[in-house]
Amino acid sequence: MQGQYSAMKCAVLEKEDIIKELNSEVFTLNSELETLRHTLLKLSEKNEMLEGNLQANQEALDISSREIEKEQEESETLLNEQAEEFRSELEKVKEEMGTLETERDTLSSQVFVLEEQVTGLNPRGFVL
Repeated sequence: MQGQYSAMKCAVLEKEDIIKELNSEVFTLNSELETLRHTLLKLSEKNEMLEGNLQANQEALDISSREIEKEQEESETLLNEQAEEFRSELEKVKEEMGTLETERDTLSSQVFVLEEQVTGLNPRGFVL
């Protein structure tokens, strides 16, 4: 009976050692799981922060795009107004040039008539 008792005691001790090893592995796995949970939490926080930054950057980009479009429209409007003013001024200058050409032609005709009259009065070309 003593042999059976020793064998049972030996079996119990072996099982206790196995249980201790399993408990140690469970503790290690729980520790690793806790580390992974902590890492996941930090990554989630960082992801939220990055998503917030991305959204803020997108909003800033949208605002900048709208401002650029507005400035471009204002510039185009201003350029169109300046071009219209330039065309108007150019038309006025053309009209003035036409008037001046007409006056020049009239004066040239008058000078020609006067030269003819002077030549008729002084056929020999004496200076009067």
